[in-house]
Amino acid sequence: MEVVAVIPIKPLAQAKSRLAPHMEDNQRRRLVTAMLRNVIRAAREVCAEVWVLGADDSAKSVASGEGAVWHLEAGANINESLRQVFEEAWSAGKAPLFLPGDLPFIHPKDLTGLTPTTASNSLRVQPHPLQPRVVLSPARNGGGTNAILIPHQLPFQFQLGPDSLSRHVAEARRLGVDPFVHNSNGLARDLDTWEDLQEYESLHPGFLAQLTGEKD
Repeated sequence: MEVVAVIPIKPLAQAKSRLAPHMEDNQRRRLVTAMLRNVIRAAREVCAEVWVLGADDSAKSVASGEGAVWHLEAGANINESLRQVFEEAWSAGKAPLFLPGDLPFIHPKDLTGLTPTTASNSLRVQPHPLQPRVVLSPARNGGGTNAILIPHQLPFQFQLGPDSLSRHVAEARRLGVDPFVHNSNGLARDLDTWEDLQEYESLHPGFLAQLTGEKD
């Protein structure tokens, strides 16, 4: 069963609003765009398809330029929209994988570790209808969830946001599934706050300039 990555993205001008007091709008937009491209490129290395979910023409242009398929966000909120797109993937016989668009250190190997069933460098899962699977990857801060792989159709209710990992674990167990939690450095290190950015810059001097292609 082929895996399709699903990456929701806010309108680029509105994304990462917590960085707004510390960064000019254009710089913040370049950062958001660079991280989105980074996630798409990593996912394209190992996933059969990459779908980007949003409602912004600028984000659509970035996604299309990276070879991703654009899906217009149709739900009342991100959790509802994600549910709809997962249903679409299941109907097409694909295994949907949620990824956030703000993972500056993601690498294809972070994704192949989500399931032990791989074919060469491609992320695939073996269908076992009687043994449904839910794979979750935690964010390093805030108890969030930075990857959700659900190969088979389940009435899973997404609850993205702070402390979502514990809620997603509970949701899987409510459905009778023992979730597998995949810990990965590249998936765990998202970028939400100014403190995150400062930490990454201290660990990797020139991090922001390198990611966004800015000159010193």
